[in-house]
Amino acid sequence: MAEGCAVIGLREARQNFAEIVERALYGFEEILMGNVKRGGDATVSLIATEVLDELLSRYTFTPSVQFDEVTGQWEVVIPELGASASGCGATKEEAIEMAVDNVLALTEDYFEDIELFMRIPEYRKKYGYYLRLKRRLDDAAAVRAVLGL
Repeated sequence: MAEGCAVIGLREARQNFAEIVERALYGFEEILMGNVKRGGDATVSLIATEVLDELLSRYTFTPSVQFDEVTGQWEVVIPELGASASGCGATKEEAIEMAVDNVLALTEDYFEDIELFMRIPEYRKKYGYYLRLKRRLDDAAAVRAVLGL
């Protein structure tokens, strides 16, 4: 939990939701909410989407696109997401298309089983990358641009 940030209880959050959203949107405040009655440390943060986009933009991808002389295939690998985030094809464009399709499927899988992935440290570290991609899942061209392809 952030030092010096007061946690707003759930009851207060419900009663003052419009004001709280305004503070996050226009005051660029980080709003912490939690169940203060139960005294737990678990909180949720409300921040402006503009701020979230800026934070997520720091999760950059460094795709590798190479022609493999041995196989005669183009290969694309997105190392930030692991070996499954790759594609190959007879042409560079086919390899990129396959990689983008695989990344889209991996992103969907990640969020379908988010409770599992967030318990595995290696996959928890990839959350920012996947969240950045998830926000563009309905647009393969936008995903391709985010991936730097």
